[in-house]
Amino acid sequence: MVIEEGEKPRVVDFYVIKDGREQLWFCPTKAEVESNQPLLERFPGFAYWCEHNNIDLMFVDMTEPVDNVARANWGHIIRELSAFRRYVSADLVSAIRSELSEPKRIADLWRMFPTVDPIVIKVGVFQLVHQGLATGSELGYLPISPAMTFSAP
Repeated sequence: MVIEEGEKPRVVDFYVIKDGREQLWFCPTKAEVESNQPLLERFPGFAYWCEHNNIDLMFVDMTEPVDNVARANWGHIIRELSAFRRYVSADLVSAIRSELSEPKRIADLWRMFPTVDPIVIKVGVFQLVHQGLATGSELGYLPISPAMTFSAP
């Protein structure tokens, strides 16, 4: 999503559904943090739209060290999606989603699709999570590993 309001367009960094609520996350740049004008004051119409559509606006403090497991995991997911999403077919994503009707570990999925590159399977899972079609409750507190469990209710 691009916010066209104001003197310079701004991209929303992440769209998240957390605890059933929509959130738009911003990772302010150093210049935005040091600016005398808070980010949302540059986009009052956008802030109003979000408020009236019950969309929460979240700001990630990028000056904190990346020791937060959840943030590190999402960074990993975004990098893997950026690098490998083009290799994941819609049919494979659909097949993975079907298998996730019951919770499965990434390693279990690798065994279920032995002819598919494990990275492609993992990225298929990440694609489902990114689209809000699957969940991984351990993403908030455990580093991503083959033992991590995902499901698609």
